[in-house]
Amino acid sequence: MAGTFEGFKGIEIERYVEVSAGTPRYALLKYYPYVTMIDIPILLLAWWLAELPFDPNDVIFMYGFVPALIFMFFATIFGYLIINAQFSSRIDPIIIFTEGLEMRAPAWLRIRGFSDFMSRADIERLTAKYYTVAQSRNVVKEMGYCAIVLRNGKTRSTGLQTVEKIERFTKVVHDKYGVPVEGAKWSSKPEGFAVHQATKVRVATSDTPSDSVNHFCGGCGTRLLEGAAFCGKCGRKV
Repeated sequence: MAGTFEGFKGIEIERYVEVSAGTPRYALLKYYPYVTMIDIPILLLAWWLAELPFDPNDVIFMYGFVPALIFMFFATIFGYLIINAQFSSRIDPIIIFTEGLEMRAPAWLRIRGFSDFMSRADIERLTAKYYTVAQSRNVVKEMGYCAIVLRNGKTRSTGLQTVEKIERFTKVVHDKYGVPVEGAKWSSKPEGFAVHQATKVRVATSDTPSDSVNHFCGGCGTRLLEGAAFCGKCGRKV
């Protein structure tokens, strides 16, 4: 809750969460990664139901079942870590405190020694990147993510979020901590900030023209790339 004091973290300023706890969608995203582990018990059950021997001296067991089990074990762990990392950014809140940021580190980052809390003194810069994502029925949605570069060389990511959340997050962190932001996209471009050009991913339709049409920015006159959503020079939205 904003304004709450939590020890060395300081006072909570803002928090961002896509899926609220206690909802069916939250439960699905939280427990779905464990579904990737179901293939191992299925293999064991199938072997047992077929009444095949669990005998180390059996050739089929040692050179068929055991290698398959080992392969499925590592594939399962890899699949769980990947899916868990993707879903955790949608259900775990990103919290801005006066003394740093808190983002729950996915399992694979915890193995590499990453912690949930990042002190403001450890944050070197933010790098925001924006994309225009094409969804079903020609619905286009602007998304983005922010990479948090630490002074020890490590990098954390907010995961894919809406453009509004990324803009708000980068602006608050910049204002409160004074860290530089690369790729910032605000309506009024701050001095010295680079603007990342978002590329529109179009859904192919029967009436989509095959030939490229040249367009120019109405602000600075720069030629725009086909499908560009923003001017690469001045950052103006097309």
